[in-house]
Amino acid sequence: KPESEKTLPNENHILLIEDNEVSRKIHKTQLVENGFSVIEAQDGIEGIKLLEEHAPDLIILDLYMENMDGFKVLSIIKSTPK
Repeated sequence: KPESEKTLPNENHILLIEDNEVSRKIHKTQLVENGFSVIEAQDGIEGIKLLEEHAPDLIILDLYMENMDGFKVLSIIKSTPK
């Protein structure tokens, strides 16, 4: 990984992109209780920004969001070189 990429201190890093605050909190609580490190994004735009700053092992993505839906986020991720 390039030195400029930030990484999280633990293993099992998850980027959670979910616009519904209640759902996001429920998912995060369950993931943290099971030993995962979670970064939260409240929409697709923030999710793309956080993806550029961190190197998560997994992305959990809501497909139906306002501003930028999950399908657009997936398209951007697929078109971005790693």
